[in-house]
Amino acid sequence: MERFEVPEHDPIDVPPEESSAIDRPNYLEYNREAREAWFRIFVHLNDAIEQHQAKGGTNEDIVRTMLENFLPPKYDIVEGFLIDHRGVQSKQTDVIIYDRFVHPNPLFNEPGKNETHSRFVPIDLAVATVEVKTVLKDKIRDAFDNIRHTRMNLDPINLNVIPSGIGDMMITGYPTSFVFALSSGWARTSSIKDAIRKEVMRERIQPKSRFDILYVHDRDVTVGWTPGKGWSSFLVRPCDHWLTPLHLTEIVPDDQTGNGLLGLAHFLSQVVLFVTRFSFPTLDRFVYYWGPPVKMKHNADDESMPSFMNES
Repeated sequence: MERFEVPEHDPIDVPPEESSAIDRPNYLEYNREAREAWFRIFVHLNDAIEQHQAKGGTNEDIVRTMLENFLPPKYDIVEGFLIDHRGVQSKQTDVIIYDRFVHPNPLFNEPGKNETHSRFVPIDLAVATVEVKTVLKDKIRDAFDNIRHTRMNLDPINLNVIPSGIGDMMITGYPTSFVFALSSGWARTSSIKDAIRKEVMRERIQPKSRFDILYVHDRDVTVGWTPGKGWSSFLVRPCDHWLTPLHLTEIVPDDQTGNGLLGLAHFLSQVVLFVTRFSFPTLDRFVYYWGPPVKMKHNADDESMPSFMNES
């Protein structure tokens, strides 16, 4: 029988200089192989976009395929309509992301239609929507109108107004609204922000009804909102901070990898960040609003029954 030898040093007591990179605060910074593997993901996604365009695939299919390859499998991605507990529905939505683990599959499909293209998703279970546009310049008003229509007309059951950590108020319940454009249509990147400001001011779009994050692929730039000028890496949802003016921020990452895909990486990381932090209503609350209209019947001869709890 072989004798078990106790190692001289317990693995958890390895000196800091000998510890693996995964123990360090920034794993990717110290592990070149993992960092390169990370960026290969975005090379693959970028190639997928180009291949879909070459095959004549719709822009919505391009974005759905990209997100399916990136998001955890618990999330389903469909085209269809958001609907609230009163039966009010949104306009046709290019991409709806919802948690398939809590969505009741037998419901909200239009009879006789393809499920993928006529899915009705409760707004309370949708974590995000994406408005997909070929050229942002041509369709910026349509994208903003669709988002505003959802935010103004649909009524989530989980809509709560709570204090946030920076003095504002936060509104929870609405899915995060993204805009994905394959090209901007403008000669300068700065024109994207100028057009957004003009549209917001012209239509007097309140923070609650604005888009949350916008990405333009040919510019590889993300545009979002920050609560302060010095917080350019901390994007927020306007509907969560509607009492304080927000700054419209253009984020172009400092790409030192040479592949020109850090903007796409940043956008997708924001999708994951906002999607995974979404909180659903409790199941009993959801069933109360969405379940069958069951009523309890009390008969005249009903009698209360003793509990016998006080008897020995």
